Amino acid sequence: MKVHRKAAMSTEIKKKIRINSEAGAKAGQLFSALRIQAEKEGRASIITLRDIENQRETLRREGIGPNTTIEAILADLRRDDFVLSYRLDSEGRITHLFFTYYKVIEIIKRN
Repeated sequence: MKVHRKAAMSTEIKKKIRINSEAGAKAGQLFSALRIQAEKEGRASIITLRDIENQRETLRREGIGPNTTIEAILADLRRDDFVLSYRLDSEGRITHLFFTYYKVIEIIKRN
């Protein structure tokens, strides 16, 4: 029975990709590990490196939601203890960006 590559991307494999990606593993390392695991289980792995890269991109997009990457970064900076300032051009693009940790400002004010 043939299995399509998308069907082969089980919830378990997606979870492994997520966990290993968060741990800093590269797509090639994940691909090799999944292939070795499939061989040990006596089955052929039909998942490609591109499938893993696509899944990682999906996870990245889910993590930032509908925001662009820069919007997600700005949101993170606002949430954390950072002083943030930026300027936009007439089309809404960032032209100037400044951020620093609040404690740095405190140190500068003391000296």
